[in-house]
Amino acid sequence: MKYDAFISYRHLERDMFVAKGVHKALETAKIPKRIQKETGRKKINRVFRDQEELPIGSDLGNNIDLALRESEFLIVICSPKTKESYWVMKEIDTFISLHGRQNVLAVLVEGEPDESFPLQLCVDENGKPVEPLAADVRGTTKKEVKRKIKSETLRLAASIIHCDYDDLKQRHKERIMRRNMSIAAAVAVLGVSFGVYNAYNLKRINENYQQKLINESKVLAATSLDVLEKGDRETAAIIAMEGLPVNGIERPFVSDSMYALEQALGSYSKGEDFVHDMLLSHDLPVKSIEMSSDGSRLLSYDNGETIYWWDVNSGELLFKKNADYYERSVEEVVALQECDGNLVAVTSHYLTAYSMDGNKVFDKFFENNIYNAQFDSANEYVAVSTGSKIEIYETKGGTLSYTYEEAEDDVGTSKMCFSDNSDYLAIQHYDLFGDNCSIEFVNLKNGESHSIAIQKDSVLDMFYSPDGYFLMASADQDDILGVKDYFVNVRKIDYKTGEVIWSQKVESPYAGMQSGYTRIRAREYEGAQGKCSEVFVSTGKRLYNLDLYTGEISTTVSFPDEIYRYLIALSSKYVFVGTFDGKLWQVDGTAGRINEDQTIDVADSLLDLRLNSAHVVARSYRSNEVTVMSLISDESVKEIAEPEQRVYSMIASPDETTYCVIGWDYEQDGYTIIDVYGTDNDELINECKLEDITMPNAFYLDDDTIVFTDTFKGIYFYDVRTNTVENVKALDIDYSVDYALSDDKKHILAYDMKDLAIVDLSEKKVIKQLNIDDVIYFAAVTNDCSKAFAYNSNKRCVEIDLNTGEMTDILIDYLAQNIVISPDDSCVAVACTDGVLRVMDSKSKKILDELPYFGKDDNLLQFSPDGDKLFLQGDDLYFKIYDLTKKEFVMITDGQLNDIKSGYYDEKNNCYAFRNGYDMYVVDLASNGFIHSLEYGRIYLPGKQEIICGYNNDVYSYKVKTLDDLVEGFKEKYGDATLTNEQRLKYKIN
Repeated sequence: MKYDAFISYRHLERDMFVAKGVHKALETAKIPKRIQKETGRKKINRVFRDQEELPIGSDLGNNIDLALRESEFLIVICSPKTKESYWVMKEIDTFISLHGRQNVLAVLVEGEPDESFPLQLCVDENGKPVEPLAADVRGTTKKEVKRKIKSETLRLAASIIHCDYDDLKQRHKERIMRRNMSIAAAVAVLGVSFGVYNAYNLKRINENYQQKLINESKVLAATSLDVLEKGDRETAAIIAMEGLPVNGIERPFVSDSMYALEQALGSYSKGEDFVHDMLLSHDLPVKSIEMSSDGSRLLSYDNGETIYWWDVNSGELLFKKNADYYERSVEEVVALQECDGNLVAVTSHYLTAYSMDGNKVFDKFFENNIYNAQFDSANEYVAVSTGSKIEIYETKGGTLSYTYEEAEDDVGTSKMCFSDNSDYLAIQHYDLFGDNCSIEFVNLKNGESHSIAIQKDSVLDMFYSPDGYFLMASADQDDILGVKDYFVNVRKIDYKTGEVIWSQKVESPYAGMQSGYTRIRAREYEGAQGKCSEVFVSTGKRLYNLDLYTGEISTTVSFPDEIYRYLIALSSKYVFVGTFDGKLWQVDGTAGRINEDQTIDVADSLLDLRLNSAHVVARSYRSNEVTVMSLISDESVKEIAEPEQRVYSMIASPDETTYCVIGWDYEQDGYTIIDVYGTDNDELINECKLEDITMPNAFYLDDDTIVFTDTFKGIYFYDVRTNTVENVKALDIDYSVDYALSDDKKHILAYDMKDLAIVDLSEKKVIKQLNIDDVIYFAAVTNDCSKAFAYNSNKRCVEIDLNTGEMTDILIDYLAQNIVISPDDSCVAVACTDGVLRVMDSKSKKILDELPYFGKDDNLLQFSPDGDKLFLQGDDLYFKIYDLTKKEFVMITDGQLNDIKSGYYDEKNNCYAFRNGYDMYVVDLASNGFIHSLEYGRIYLPGKQEIICGYNNDVYSYKVKTLDDLVEGFKEKYGDATLTNEQRLKYKIN
């Protein structure tokens, strides 16, 4: 037969769905191998299912008729409507006539058997009832029907392959079980594989996540340092905390964040320099600032005329007063000052005093608009000018003390100035309709007055001098408004008589309309050369020093930008000058010299400045914030000693029991002073003087011996316990000798020109001298002193056999300018003049690595103890760490550092500490970032976790702070402070 079965069905949705399912199930049925052996059938062959419905009344098509003839079995899809199908009935009759009814099978899809099975299936040829072989696939949903088709098709398959249904069903179950077991085994293997793969993926995901957190911490640290530089110390500290594994936050430790927190807390600071402390935020750009007489509080107001009262030490806002309105116009602030513990404000129509809790102490109303107000130096009085008159009030209770009536209606008042004892008031009058102006001095005790005419001049500033006279700076109004250089007229006047004592002109180079910031002040103090009496005048970019008694110009100092304010020290030579570019300059006012190294970057720009012994307070151009700089000190400092000589260098013994302070005696020329202290109690153990030695190199040979090398005097061995000195002169010459120390500190190679000598440091003697063929300019020596690598005056690199003196050219294609040898003598690093550092095998001379490096023999170039890393700083002044195993830089500093003098590897804590002439830095090598920095740090004691500092005649130390120490310090200072939503948005922190 061509077909194993013919499926007959009505073309209704349910019948078609079942017919298609039975068709597929039969042709894909898996016959168990045992049944295959019994029946000889491996599978069910083709099944015919006609997919087109024939029109009623026509004959069966040739293909259908042929299929019925070639089919062994007929499968009828039965439902209550099957009997109504002409073609199904005809197909049944045709099949029975060809093959008999014993091979007709039924599939019940709907209804009951008696209503669904055609009559031909229920009776035989004799009309006797029979029960057809049927599969029941009835179900309420397609899913249920589909499931039954899978199971019930076995009944049909059993008949088609001529086997017992129960046997086929059991074999099918066994096959399914074996398949499931195989699948389970495969799944188990796959599960293990997936588990391994999943574990790998999870590891990669975690690694990526951890790296993301590390990168995030580095960004937070950089943001913290940037915020600190701009002046907001508290916010900087909070941002740094965000990047640390503290307060229950799980994240990797990144040294950058700890370093940022350390900087924000002012750790390791002695409080000798002003540093950015805080920003006082206002609603709008700040218009003016004033400080209380004791410097502890600040008064300010913004462009919205809102008044603020601050505690400068803590940054706390004590009082805030929004602007008042008078006749629908805002009350503009005219003057502001703290007087007797109250805030006294002069606005357009009011004189009001407020207590710190915001209550009004007194309130005075002025019908006429107030144009000007001036407080006296003691803040006991305030002069209020309404144009037509000036009224002077006591600031304590608001009592009117004096009234001055203007003589003429066409005269205005622009400036006022009290004398030091408040007996006189200087008033600048200006002609409303002319070019003339005058200064009137009013005796507030008896009302008498006299005036000085100042034709065409505009008064720029006024000041009562310390010798009892009046100083004034003025300039022609037309010149001020012009676009050329002009002169400022400086006068000293006897304000009691009106007599001009002297007059001087100082030039003001054109700098735009900056004349409003011309300022005049005076002082008298006892200097090194006697009494100094000085008048200072700032105009444009210049600061003039005039003799108080003669008016002669003593010095002139020029600045790179316009001077907006300056403050003079009353008992010393210093003048502090603030320029528009945001810098605060320390000037020796008497000598007329800027101390460049004391210049402070206060802000991006500077419009106003206040300075006292504890704070620098500045207002910037169009800024909502007032910058506060303070003297922040770390109270954990331990003062150790004040040596008579200035500190030159400091070193510590390997066991950290002693340290040596080396100084230079400037008064006794030629003496190097050595002071040895114990680290346990910081007491002086011994002191020694080395005559005619100038700033030698020094190192501890062992716990009790210090070695000093001097280019002229040779090598000195100093015993710190016995206080004795031995001298070994390596080369018997009277001129300069250079030294190369082996990495293990057991030998020194002394060299000069062509003469070489090897010194055994433990034996304290020369063990070999030799003469070579060429002049050596710089050398490095191996630990066993068998070889030296050097370059000559022509920078040709050579290897020297120290046993024979034989010299061999190496790296012949390059010129050298620095050489170091690895601790195990296996590698040599040569800095070449082409800007490449070449690392070569010391035996084969094969170049192992090349990296960019512009450095000479006085630059830092050092192998790590394991030889895997290079610590280096070239002429570009960037500190870098290069990993020789990874062949890549793993750290490059953000900014340049002063020339690094020496470095020390801390194996226990995996840190590298280095210092330059000013600071010490400690690098965490696990995360390749800074972890500590100390100004004037000299000695790092990793075992004791202590850093000893030295500067000038001061030696002091700090315990190295742990992360817990810093977190505790943060909480002591800022409590549980966190970033606000606004701050997170501002600094883009999620």
